[in-house]
Formats: sequence, C-alpha cells, structure tokens
Amino acid sequence: MTDEQARRTVVLLGAGASRASDYELPTMQGFFAEGLLTADSVDGGGKYSLLWKFLQETYGVDRKGDVSKQLADVNLEEVITHLFNLEHSLLPINRHRKAELQSAREELDAYVYQRLIDEPSAKGNSNRTADKTQTDVEPSPPGMEGSPPPCRAFHCEKHERVFHELALLHDSIISINYDLVADGTLQKMKETRGQTDDARSSRDQFRERSRGLLGFSPNWDLRGIGPCNDEMALGYYLKLHGSLDYLYCPNSSCPQHHTFYENRPTLKRYDLPESSFCKLCGRQLVNAIIPPALGKSMDDFPKINVIWSMAYNKLLEADRWIIWGISLAESDHLFRTLLREAAHEAKRKDTLDVSVINPCEAAASKVESVVCAEVRRHECVEDHLDGK
Repeated sequence: MTDEQARRTVVLLGAGASRASDYELPTMQGFFAEGLLTADSVDGGGKYSLLWKFLQETYGVDRKGDVSKQLADVNLEEVITHLFNLEHSLLPINRHRKAELQSAREELDAYVYQRLIDEPSAKGNSNRTADKTQTDVEPSPPGMEGSPPPCRAFHCEKHERVFHELALLHDSIISINYDLVADGTLQKMKETRGQTDDARSSRDQFRERSRGLLGFSPNWDLRGIGPCNDEMALGYYLKLHGSLDYLYCPNSSCPQHHTFYENRPTLKRYDLPESSFCKLCGRQLVNAIIPPALGKSMDDFPKINVIWSMAYNKLLEADRWIIWGISLAESDHLFRTLLREAAHEAKRKDTLDVSVINPCEAAASKVESVVCAEVRRHECVEDHLDGK
C-alpha cells in the first residue's frame, strides 16, 4: 500500500479526554466549581478577588448562597470569550472598567494555570503531581530566581494506548485543550516503552515537525510561501486553542507577534521568568490561550491560522475521525464550523468512519448533527480500544 493509499486517522481531543486521564482534569463546564473556592480560602479571599467580582457581576454568582452549585453552571470557555469580547469591544467602556477587566483576565490565566498545571496528581498517588519527582527539581540558575516552577511532565497510559494505534508518519492529533497531558504523553512515550529505533524516530519526527509548524524547531524548512506536498502529507499534533506553554508578543506591530514561543524546552525547567518581555519591542509576553471567538481571535493570534488550516487539511484527507471527550459547546462556533465543513468536503466522505468516545449520548448526537453522518459511540476509551 502506498502512502497515498494508506488509511489515515485523526484523533480529536477535548476536555473530556483530559478528564478521563490519569489526572482527572476539570472540564470546561464547572471548571470553577471546586478549585476557586479552595484557592480563595487558602489565600484569604484575595488571590482572585477581581475574578470573583467579574463572576458575581456577569454570572450572578453570590458567595452567600450555594456557591458550588452556581459555579458548576459557569463554563470556562464562555468566560474567556466574554472577557476577550469586552477587551476588543467597540463599546465605550471607561478606562477604570477596562483596567479591571484586564486584571480579571490575568487572574483567570493564573487560575487556569493552577488548575491544569500546578494542582493535578495522577490517580492512585496523591504525592505525585504530574509525574514530577524531587529529583526533577533543579535550583534556579543565577539571575533566574523567581522563575515559574519546574515544568510538569504529564504522562497518561490511556492517551498513550490511543496514540500507539496511530501511524504518526501520516496520522494526526488535534486538540482543543490548553493542558499538557497529551504533550507530556507524546514526550515520554519513547521513554516508557521499548520501541524500535524506527518507531522512536517516527515519534521524534512527529513532535519536531509539529513544533516546527509553530516556529519552535530549527529543523523545519520555512522556505517557500506554503508547505509543499510532502509536508502536507505528514501527520501533526495541532492545538487549536493554544496552550499553557505557548507564549507570544501581544504587540500587533511587532514581527514576533506572528509566532508562538514554546516555554518548555525541557521537562525540568521553564527557561523564561514570569516577567519575560519581547526582545524586539519590550512588551510583556503573555500566554497564547485562544478564545473560541469568531474571527477576531484569528487576528490577535495570527500564528493560530496556520494550525487551523493544517487541521482542516488533515480532517479532509482522513478516513477515520476519533472524537474523544468533545461536547461541541455552543460557544465554540468556529470548531463546529471546522468539523461541519471538513465532513462535507472530505475526500472520503462516503466512507468516513467517525467514532465518539463519550459517556454522554447527547454528545454523540451533536456530532452526528454536525457531520451529517452516523457515528459509533463508545462509553469510555477502554471500550474503544477493545473494539466494543
């Protein structure tokens, strides 16, 4: 069978996949339900004061009532999108309110980082936070005191089993998650299982060309105005909504605004301090967390267009989609449009095999309505892997 004839698979990861991982990360719905109360009580109520105020004013959260129940109804992506829309609104919002909203967004970013990076522990070992052991911790180098904590090396057996089914030469992984569960699993796969040199090479090349697409890898050929046929035929790891370890310059007139920087060169140490600024224009670097807003977010994060364009092409050429833990939230119009259009224009749409891994029947029904095709639903990833 030639490469052109090879069966191609795309795995799509949503928050439900990270929820089902060894770390049981929170989903978008109810993201604030437990962690925000815990963080606030530990910090005396002041750590996320402006975020609390925003949730009270915008979502009617009353700290005198049943706060957990109220927060369970608040969706993280809706909050991110709402703050993003206000920041870029044409409404005549006064200077004080704008500053308050910006501070609320900064507190939200810190809270998301805490929930998805600092807090998670693998099930069955409350002392092991994201596979970080004491031997992983190195003292801060001179001049780097105050740097963020050591990078967490996530690894999930369930994710690894799914990824091992893929031929990474031409299969792809598309994620709408900000967390690093899939990233860490891909990083550590070659270390945790005995593989042939060819398998290791394929996995390393998969990671390197995926990083190269964002400008992270010096081995990626940036010559030419677009990817060539050979590059288009390869598999990639694509994060459509950015990542907690992507940084970028928010200054739209700066040349570095058009790329992301992966602040995660090793599994042991972030290499930029928290107050890092752009070397070209001096603006403070910020996390590239892309809200599911229509249009405008693509202008603010131009590099993300490359990721979405490649994702569309990978979906078009695939024979099989495996959709794990994706609810197709109403707030994410652009992602639903991506799936709908890709299913309609797919090269093999008459034989496209769509599997949904989700305990919720309604999620599978949403996928069916979007792709206009019958899907097979598996209650859990184990059922999918066992062919049930």
